[in-house]
Amino acid sequence: MQTKPTYSYSQLNTFHDCPYAWSRLYLDHVPRSGNFFAEYGTIIHSVLEEFAKGELQRDALRDVFEWRFDTEIVETPPYNKYVELGPKYRQQGLDFFENFEGFDGLEIIGVEQHFKLDFDSYFLQGFIDLVYRDRDGKLICRDWKSGS
Repeated sequence: MQTKPTYSYSQLNTFHDCPYAWSRLYLDHVPRSGNFFAEYGTIIHSVLEEFAKGELQRDALRDVFEWRFDTEIVETPPYNKYVELGPKYRQQGLDFFENFEGFDGLEIIGVEQHFKLDFDSYFLQGFIDLVYRDRDGKLICRDWKSGS
């Protein structure tokens, strides 16, 4: 019995950007090397996840981000002739958490909520960063994009 393949957004995005890279990662299983941007995104997501779960208070977010950025990022950002990316991303994260308004008045339904959709010939799966009801009762799925 043949099983249907399962894809994620990142797999499809990798294939869209570079089919050869997709083949190397998902067919040949070549390990990925470290990546500054992935480490940065992981820190942003983990701080927001812990806050949404009630594990961090709003006034601690900036400090927790700053400590994790300074201690958990081990990869060097790539060279950019216009700006040093490390300090730029550090400040961008500090600014984000300084101005983050939180989730007051929102009903949190799920954090890092797994989904798997069954299509005719494949599954699509992933994790939704945050699922909540807004003040008008609308169900919202939120995906954090730490690069913007």
